[in-house]
Amino acid sequence: MTGTGMSKRTKPFDMTYRRAVKALALSRGIRGATLNALAVLLDHCNGDSGQARPGRARIMQLAGISSERTMDKALSALRGAGIILPIAYPNGGRGRATVYAFGLPAWADETTAKNAGDLGQECEENPRNICAKPPQKMPKTPAKNADPTEEDRKEQRNAVRAGRPRGAFKHVASVAAETRNGVTFGKLVDREGYATAARLWQEWA
Repeated sequence: MTGTGMSKRTKPFDMTYRRAVKALALSRGIRGATLNALAVLLDHCNGDSGQARPGRARIMQLAGISSERTMDKALSALRGAGIILPIAYPNGGRGRATVYAFGLPAWADETTAKNAGDLGQECEENPRNICAKPPQKMPKTPAKNADPTEEDRKEQRNAVRAGRPRGAFKHVASVAAETRNGVTFGKLVDREGYATAARLWQEWA
């Protein structure tokens, strides 16, 4: 427990998340049998994946829904409100319960639900978005003695095609950006040609 009396969350789709989804549903006018069906789906929500796959018959039983038509209307209303989206086996079938995702991102809470705005549309467009903060692409800076990058290999291939010796520089891309006597190796090659540039570069070392 923390000093505020709140327990630390350990799963992205925990009870706090489920309460947030319910709050979102209420804010979008979900009531009655439709809300009961949602409650069953949330009870079956996996805390790690955010997916739920109770069978249709089980949802009807636990939600107290006796009519297939009422069940269809409930699921349709939840989908239309952006609360749920079938992401696998949308038509169900023998031994294949429909898998549902919910309309809020991972780690959501009731504050998130209040500020949801168009998150339901986001769920429809990207239902498997279970990561609140997607991985960021970081620039790669090769270490001095690192293995050649794909850019290095490409430059080496181009060097061979141009008649330059293979392996003249271990990391061509890195050398090309280095500056000696106020000029980069890349610009020196463009100006003098590879052979002359390589000779001058070695002399200036």
